[in-house]
Amino acid sequence: MAANMPTLSVLVPVYFNEQNLPTTLPALQQVAAGLPAGMDCEIICVDDGSGDGSWSVLREAARHDPRIKAVRLSRNFGAYMALLAGLDVARGDCVAVIMADLQDPPELLLQMVASWRNGNKIVIASREQRRHLTPEDIMRRPSKPGEFQPQPGLLERARRLVTG
Repeated sequence: MAANMPTLSVLVPVYFNEQNLPTTLPALQQVAAGLPAGMDCEIICVDDGSGDGSWSVLREAARHDPRIKAVRLSRNFGAYMALLAGLDVARGDCVAVIMADLQDPPELLLQMVASWRNGNKIVIASREQRRHLTPEDIMRRPSKPGEFQPQPGLLERARRLVTG
């Protein structure tokens, strides 16, 4: 981060998102590139004890882009604790949160930053309409960024919960 430059910290809780990260990280890098001149960005990804290759993807991304900071929790503590860990690392003037599976379009961050720069202390995005997912939606792979993608092994874990 450049000295004396307003900075956006984007917090990304990560849990079993190895397959999402190759889409998520470039989308967030694109948002960082679209910030107003004179504004910096850091992308803080907190691996909340993922059992897949999420940590490896994050470490590699952080090696190639100094804006990406990878934090690893010792086990799964939940998204709330992952966000607190991210807040502890964040050095920005403004903090945004986005899920690693891009449940919400990252491009909205640019509009939210504009609102913040216009003097709003808190900027909250709210969906006007939430699409109801069908079982078919949950089991298919996304065809474009921002589409829902299930965690690997979701069906197997659901079956274990139901059958005991």
